[in-house]
Amino acid sequence: MPNAKPIPYADDVRPQDTEKALKTLTVSLVPNEIKPKAIDFGGRCPRCGDPFQHREWLVVVAAALKLNYLHMETLASGLDEIGIDRSHGDHTVDLTCSCDAAHPHRPKDKRGCGAHFRVRVTWAMAMAVKLEPPVGLPTAASAAEDNAWSTLVSTQLDDVRKTAENWRNGLVALVGAIIGFSMIKGPNDVSGLDYWAMNTVGLLLLAAFGCAISGTWSSLTAAFGSPSTMTRDAFHDQGGMDGYRLTLATDAATKLHCAQVATIITLVLLVGAVGLTWYGPRAKAVILDVGRLSSPNVCGTLLSSSNGYIDIKPSESEAVRLRMTDLATLTAVAKCP
Repeated sequence: MPNAKPIPYADDVRPQDTEKALKTLTVSLVPNEIKPKAIDFGGRCPRCGDPFQHREWLVVVAAALKLNYLHMETLASGLDEIGIDRSHGDHTVDLTCSCDAAHPHRPKDKRGCGAHFRVRVTWAMAMAVKLEPPVGLPTAASAAEDNAWSTLVSTQLDDVRKTAENWRNGLVALVGAIIGFSMIKGPNDVSGLDYWAMNTVGLLLLAAFGCAISGTWSSLTAAFGSPSTMTRDAFHDQGGMDGYRLTLATDAATKLHCAQVATIITLVLLVGAVGLTWYGPRAKAVILDVGRLSSPNVCGTLLSSSNGYIDIKPSESEAVRLRMTDLATLTAVAKCP
């Protein structure tokens, strides 16, 4: 039973708290004991006797990220496919009282009465989940780790979104590079390529532009999220505010991964387009020494010939157009004199 008057706050580790927790706490597996995804603790704090609740996730997707209830089914299916058996387990957890009672002398940034206690949960297919005496007691290191985890849970959404903003900026720069290459350098640099190479460069740039736009959109939604509605029941199912942050952080991390993949593909396509532009096959230039009836000879690269005219580009001047009827001689040479 809870104390009639809240006891003073104290964050020391007392062996009797861990011993008493075996009697005051209740434990259950979520959603069931065959394929559990989390451990739900209930009952009362072994020190102050006030109501206690905590959910400990069992499925870990990264060193510092755990999924909330709404994401468990997808991940659990993947675990089943690779043969990970969750029908039995032995899990030790260090817990801290988080009751809502107003304990005297409690720091403003703390909750509960300050009690730290260790519990051990075991389950098997033919045995109901139960609490057993744990090995050892909570330590300062484990308490610090719990605090660090709580801080990480509360800040990871901001961390993921800041990372997404940086990737968005990089993708915007890539989009600018693609547009600049296509609009400024592209026409001049690809004009001399063989027909198939010129078309391939265009397709590579178009695909790179599409990937960059897709990645930019993914990074934008990862950085700023998307408006959505939520019911109170869904909020509680996610585990409250921490669970809600985990939901958003997981979604943002997924979109950020898509943006990262799009960035890599964009770079590969862009490098391919630039490489083909620089080193792709080109028709050999034809150098002509043209003798004219009315003016001095002109020597240079043949650019085009149509409609009774030829265009010649001397090495040190602008291209000139010559009328066919004005030509006296037309000689292909290795280089101009």
